[in-house]
Amino acid sequence: MSQATCDRCQAPLVKDASYCDGCGQRSRAAIRRVRLAVRIEILFFGAIALMVLAFAVSQIHR
Repeated sequence: MSQATCDRCQAPLVKDASYCDGCGQRSRAAIRRVRLAVRIEILFFGAIALMVLAFAVSQIHR
């Protein structure tokens, strides 16, 4: 279900809007998308860090 009004200024929002045209506040859907993107980036960089660490440890024990 799309958000009908802005949480900050109560202005009506365009269907599937990411920002309020009145005050610039992000919609709830936009906030969820940003949080998801941040979580994916953290997982990605964590996986890279673990691979680098595993490679470094494997080189030390040779």
